Amino acid sequence: MNGSILTDIKKMLGIMEDDESFDLDITIIINDAFHRLNQLGVGPTKAFSITSKDDMWEDFWGNLDEIATVPTYIYLKVKSVFDPPSGGAADAISRMIDEKEWLLNADCDPTDDETEIINLSPLWGDDDEESE
Repeated sequence: MNGSILTDIKKMLGIMEDDESFDLDITIIINDAFHRLNQLGVGPTKAFSITSKDDMWEDFWGNLDEIATVPTYIYLKVKSVFDPPSGGAADAISRMIDEKEWLLNADCDPTDDETEIINLSPLWGDDDEESE
């Protein structure tokens, strides 16, 4: 996805692009989902939000390929609030949201194999020093 965030989410919800009757509701829920992503450390350091159909996916993250599941996550969050399913489908969406949050958080974790491991043993002393 590389188009309008609002338009893409509306299409996923089955709402025609020219139907603007729910744009405010959907925009608020989209922004809530972006805020949650920010809390998870996903995306730009400053919380991202949209105001209209002019806001694009690339505005959130230049190369969305690195975190390609973001549109799906945003859709699931919007669907769960704007048009919640009932019964088992609601539970399935909730589990999918939890899974996407975990995966996105893991994908955007600032720690990696090259991170220096901090040795805390000097703070408590060595066992060898205590025996002397």
